[in-house]
Amino acid sequence: MRPSSVKIGPFTYEVRWDAERAYNTEGQEIPWRKVWGYSNHSHQIIYVSPNVHDNMRRVTFLHELLHCCAFANGVQYHVKLPEEEWVNRTSPHLLLLLQDNPEVREFLFGSPLPNSDDVEIIDNGHTSAPVGAS
Repeated sequence: MRPSSVKIGPFTYEVRWDAERAYNTEGQEIPWRKVWGYSNHSHQIIYVSPNVHDNMRRVTFLHELLHCCAFANGVQYHVKLPEEEWVNRTSPHLLLLLQDNPEVREFLFGSPLPNSDDVEIIDNGHTSAPVGAS
């Protein structure tokens, strides 16, 4: 099921999956032939084109979520950040987004993520397979 809204930091965005048109912050139409998704931060709306395959909708939705995370942490489109700084700024918002929005996790991954009790953290900081999985 596609989420109808998503909480990102202090903002809650409405998600429009089947909008015939997307609009930028100035109210100008964004043609679907030029984009597959668009995030309007001033109106807190994420648009995802109805004209793409479901797999591309997931990718496009995640792409727009990352734009929203960047906006939530103060990154502006015209500012170019070093990769490590962008990752440091964005990762907490992405983690909170996934924690606060189970319907987003389910849409992106096809099923709910395992509980933290089911995931073992190994020495290098990466997660391993769920405990008991082969």
